[in-house]
Amino acid sequence: MNKVVLSSIIDIISGGTPKTSVPEYWNGPIGWLSVTDFNNDNRFVYETEKTITEKGVKESNTKFLQLGDIIISARGTVGALAQIGKPMCFNQSCFGIRGKKDKVTNDYLFYALRNYVKNIVKRSQGSVFDTINLASFDLMELNIHPDLPTQKSIAKVLSDLDAKIELNNKINRELEAMAKTLYDYWFVQFDFPCLPENYKFSGASKPANFDALMTYNKVGGLPLPDGKQWFVYVILCEDGSFYKGMTNDLYRRFYEHFMGEGSAWTKTHKPKKIIHWEAFSTQTEARQREEELKTGFGRTWLQREYEKLVKYGAKAQDGLPAHQTRLMPAGKMVYNAELKREIPEGWEVKTISNWIKKDKSGDWGKEEIEGNYQLEVSCIRGADLNGLNGNGELKAPTRFILEKNSNKLLDNHDLIVEISGGSPTQSTGRLAFITEETLERFSTPIICSNFCKALTLKDETYLFNFVYQWNRLYDNGVLFGWEGKTSGIKNLLFESFVINHKEVYPPSNLVQKFYDFAKPIHRQIQKNLMQNQHLTALRDWLLPMLMNGQVTVRQAHGKQEAEERICSSAELSRSMAAEPGVKYGE
Repeated sequence: MNKVVLSSIIDIISGGTPKTSVPEYWNGPIGWLSVTDFNNDNRFVYETEKTITEKGVKESNTKFLQLGDIIISARGTVGALAQIGKPMCFNQSCFGIRGKKDKVTNDYLFYALRNYVKNIVKRSQGSVFDTINLASFDLMELNIHPDLPTQKSIAKVLSDLDAKIELNNKINRELEAMAKTLYDYWFVQFDFPCLPENYKFSGASKPANFDALMTYNKVGGLPLPDGKQWFVYVILCEDGSFYKGMTNDLYRRFYEHFMGEGSAWTKTHKPKKIIHWEAFSTQTEARQREEELKTGFGRTWLQREYEKLVKYGAKAQDGLPAHQTRLMPAGKMVYNAELKREIPEGWEVKTISNWIKKDKSGDWGKEEIEGNYQLEVSCIRGADLNGLNGNGELKAPTRFILEKNSNKLLDNHDLIVEISGGSPTQSTGRLAFITEETLERFSTPIICSNFCKALTLKDETYLFNFVYQWNRLYDNGVLFGWEGKTSGIKNLLFESFVINHKEVYPPSNLVQKFYDFAKPIHRQIQKNLMQNQHLTALRDWLLPMLMNGQVTVRQAHGKQEAEERICSSAELSRSMAAEPGVKYGE
């Protein structure tokens, strides 16, 4: 190992910020990094919160970093590190670092800096905030292996571990996207499965995807076939055209049209939903009404009534008979005055407090065993919620609480809400939830800190609905309106919010279906996070050993293979005991 001054083996790139007062500089195709984009444990950074235009780059001091370059935060959170996943620019609160090709590889340098980051922080300059400036790089000394092939071998060992961690993170993002997409379809767009349980398919055999396609927007609330009635129906197609037909089974017939098997028209004009139906006791009567709707008068009537439906809804909000449509649409929506929007007919509206059975206050306890403070716990703070959700490191501190406060311990299906913290751009109210797999990530019971509040729901099957509903409110900035301040710290006015804020309360049978879908997804997410904890611990153990020569690359490979066998064995045991996954539509 050779001890070198950091500035002698790198090229340093400074960042900059285009003028925020010039709109033409912003919201372009080029990523613009700040520390908030990479202040986590991920090796690579691919996306940025803010983006800029080519004009913004040309007319400012910001510069491009290339694939594999290193970025280090120089102010605020000093010493946060990442490698660049694709070319992007960055602000002046960071420095770009590029290893000189004949001295050090970027991958090896990244790990050398990660190993040395504590010393970087110690050497930071500044009185009010710790900072890194250009002169700081002349003070930093690193032990660097002089042989480039050896550098590459060391970096590969550590890179392989980070690659496995990133793969798990990618899988988790895709799993989370699956659950959220289904939630949005069912509970935001209200396109949820609605086939009545007592429906009997009138054809030869019901297709495998039939139930999944029978959703509320398309066919919700239609009458069941009884072998006696005939129905005239009008289908709205994606291009705005109408198709009129007749059937003795509205559900089966819509499916046939939707699959392109109903008529020549709907084969080339994709059906969207049934916007009108009428029932008749004989096929002859139904045929006559179908022919009427196909006349000029029928087409005019249908267009007029559809325009009323679009403008005033299935039930006219003003109550005026002239505005009331005569159409009988599927998926009937009713205007709710409290929410000031339409919701599915028959759905309830409740305050958030009606979801909650009880809350548990937090506890901070003592740092060490002291008197009656004997119960060892892991304490979840607001800063740990992202890590609990899989967005960064989880560093919950160990504390000791009173045995009599064991009722505050978190259980399966509990939720944790941050009630104090936030920032000017981030409200309080971040949320995490607990599952059996979450509890397995800790070696001790867990509790939340005094700056958080734990919740237990009245019905645990509403867990995932509560989570996605709450996160929608948080992401849309609703909680900013429910904050107070104490000594400059923002506090969520939790009790006032949950008592007063109302949301749609979905029916239990649909919630159960979503719970059955989301539960195995989040089980797998937590298993992947647990494996990442093992991989991270191994990487962080190997890092200083490889950098100071205490462990060779061959020894590191042996340790890595042993750890993989342990992880694989544990995963096999868990998968053997796990419930089969639930797939929507199967």
